[in-house]
Amino acid sequence: MINRKTSEASFWNTKVGHAAMASIAAMVMMIALSSQLQPKYRRILDQTMAEANIPSAAYDRMRPWFASITLSIVPVRKLGYDAENGPEKVLTAAAKEAGKPVIGLETFEGQMSVFDGLSRPAQLKLLESTIDELPKAPQTMANMVRDWAKGDPDALAAEMNDSLKDSPEVANALLVNRNRNWAKVIAQRMKQPGTVFIAVGAFWLSFTSLADLAAAADA
Repeated sequence: MINRKTSEASFWNTKVGHAAMASIAAMVMMIALSSQLQPKYRRILDQTMAEANIPSAAYDRMRPWFASITLSIVPVRKLGYDAENGPEKVLTAAAKEAGKPVIGLETFEGQMSVFDGLSRPAQLKLLESTIDELPKAPQTMANMVRDWAKGDPDALAAEMNDSLKDSPEVANALLVNRNRNWAKVIAQRMKQPGTVFIAVGAFWLSFTSLADLAAAADA
């Protein structure tokens, strides 16, 4: 099975992963995050992080992109969703049980460099967009679960990607460019014998569809 990460367990589900990502994201952030945000965004950030029992000393030194990721998880957990039940976790466990290898479409370092390569304005825009979306989180999750249950990847991808429409730099970095890179990896693998199962999120099935790019690269 080819997954989009190299680790057999979801990065978010490991203590080592948490520590590694926090270290990479925060170690060179010398300017307090709160000083870079407008008062309305700073107020909501402080309130949401406090509700999640994340001390200001921890998040105020985060890179904006890492704060955005951390913040986006808070309402999801509050709604009762558990990453242990996510597709990546389930598929990885099934692959291990069947004795099948799991490889990645990108490395951990490569994934981190995508976020860290964003300009400071783009990172702040991503964080502000995440904050703006917080009140919509319950309805957004309900829509996503509905689309997932219906087997409607286009609707699911559209829902997930809606927040990126105002930030072309973020959309290109997170979706378009990575899809192109992954398509090359998939095309090369398809030239080898054997059968593989490739798992990616619906997030990568819109904008420039990974499936379409992979087909074109293999032509």
